[in-house]
Amino acid sequence: MEGKVRVLVADTDVEYSASFVRYLSERQGSKYTVALVNNPEKLEKLMDAGYRADVLLVAPQYIKMLEAKVLNQLLSCFEGILVLKENNVASKDEAPKFRGYLGIVMEINKYQNAETLISEVDKIFLEAQKLERPRTVARGVAKIAVYSPIGGSGRTFLACLIAKYLASIKKKVLLQVFEDVTSLGVFFENLPLIESEFFLGIKTREGAIEFGEYVWKDEKSGVDVLLVSNAVSEACELSSEEVEKIFQTEHAGYDFVISELGAWDSLKAIKGLQHNDLVLFPMWDDESSRIKARKWVEFCSGYDGESFERLLGKCICIRFCRTGFENSSDVRENGFAETLNIPRFETQAVESKEVREIVAKLL
Repeated sequence: MEGKVRVLVADTDVEYSASFVRYLSERQGSKYTVALVNNPEKLEKLMDAGYRADVLLVAPQYIKMLEAKVLNQLLSCFEGILVLKENNVASKDEAPKFRGYLGIVMEINKYQNAETLISEVDKIFLEAQKLERPRTVARGVAKIAVYSPIGGSGRTFLACLIAKYLASIKKKVLLQVFEDVTSLGVFFENLPLIESEFFLGIKTREGAIEFGEYVWKDEKSGVDVLLVSNAVSEACELSSEEVEKIFQTEHAGYDFVISELGAWDSLKAIKGLQHNDLVLFPMWDDESSRIKARKWVEFCSGYDGESFERLLGKCICIRFCRTGFENSSDVRENGFAETLNIPRFETQAVESKEVREIVAKLL
């Protein structure tokens, strides 16, 4: 363990938290640096000032007092989170708030002796260090969409790459692809034979959509893939309203939902993209792709105005090129939040340094 482990304790129980912090400082000061914050408003100011730590010890009641903005900041400031439960019942209602978190979350009964708590702090810190994951500030993203109106731009490749990588670091991932799912056979060896396209027949189904009926788990990668059942109905085209309904669905139990939208028309794509936390827009580094990307932005801006401008604010343009990694000199090109030049590659090996570096740039 290099240097000291940085610990922050966040709890409204002043007596309990002060006692634990005092013990860490006096008895374990050579190993830990520790800070205490009892007021959620002060925590926000602390993080705004750039505070970062390795492990956060936090009570569920404290979490409930945090506003959404502060919670998102919290997920980007700590490598591991140890939830201090009031009793031995698992705080299941807290888990969904950590979807999309790239660190480690553990729970422990709050009222333990100090040595037991310290042991858990060490455990979560070491587990976080073992993860082969992007060493970058996490965005706290739960839903990621991959979209481009440019054919052959690498949408499916990129979506599968990200899904398989996140699964490799023990995140629960659902991948949904909205075009011909047979192309997924390149990325998932034992993919069932599916002759129709994804979600065909949803328009004609009666009642609520049970997405669980269509989930296939790839045992090798750990990714759950949403496939259509051949017995659902005849093929039909999804309307914009149905697309929006699909993306509004909450998939309980997943950390990330990765969606590849296919070569949809612009208006239908906007309906889906607006319900994602991060949008990746792949393209090739050539003049034809640049023109098509610019035309897409101009059309959508004219149609959807300020709403589309906000969408671009969470959209990263990815240009596959022959050079190495670099941020584009025109970062706000076409209004995208960021433009990244990424070298062309073909490997899907999630353990490779190349893949880890690429995912780190995106997440």
